[in-house]
Amino acid sequence: MSTSDEPTLAVTLESVHLYPIKSCAGIAPKEALLIETGFDLDRAWMVVDTAGELVTQRELPRMALIRPTLKGDELVLRAPGMLALHLALDRVEAPCKATVWNDTVAAYDMGALAAQWFSDFLGQPLRLARFDPEQKRIADRRWTGEIEAETSFQDGFPLLVTSTAGLAEVNRRLVDEVVTVTDDEIVDAMVFLFDRLKLVTEPSGAVGVAALLSGKLDARGAQVGVVLSGGNVGAARFAELVSRPAATRSG
Repeated sequence: MSTSDEPTLAVTLESVHLYPIKSCAGIAPKEALLIETGFDLDRAWMVVDTAGELVTQRELPRMALIRPTLKGDELVLRAPGMLALHLALDRVEAPCKATVWNDTVAAYDMGALAAQWFSDFLGQPLRLARFDPEQKRIADRRWTGEIEAETSFQDGFPLLVTSTAGLAEVNRRLVDEVVTVTDDEIVDAMVFLFDRLKLVTEPSGAVGVAALLSGKLDARGAQVGVVLSGGNVGAARFAELVSRPAATRSG
């Protein structure tokens, strides 16, 4: 409640996004605990090289394929071609130092198994570090002024906030045309990919092909690249979708 005469602005929180491991895929929980360094467990871990320096998607784009899941008292990591890696939220190994940009901070190494998992998937010797909660890392005072804003492994600030209107404007400037497809057209695309190419795709991963097959995206005379994905569809659900007669399909 405002105690001044200034008007108040009502806002709605559209979504929350956390990135437990810096520069890997994120999650969108329904709720999150706000602590001194931002959302709890946001950028709490960081992949480092053998010298303790951070590595990011800028150098290793495959990091984007590492998908974390918070499950009970564990952080579960999955990546294509890899067995799941389970990390206890309350367990670390040896103390270490980790460097994030110009800051070298206290951290904890997450052990040999985690190191081997990241090294195998990303193709070079790497380790996983967890931020030491006793470490105090302060955001750049040039931007925060007198506010002492604590961060963990974030690039610069504990929280970043944007608006749906702002994102819509960015997309409007970047995208020339928006095409929508129906649920039935998506399933038809999944069937096409399975029958013709023997590919199993998830519904959202077949949207681009659905736009082409339905004729809503005119690609005549153009070279078109389509990204497909299939990690979020179960075998039973996939079989149910692709076996339905066309007239009875619904997303």
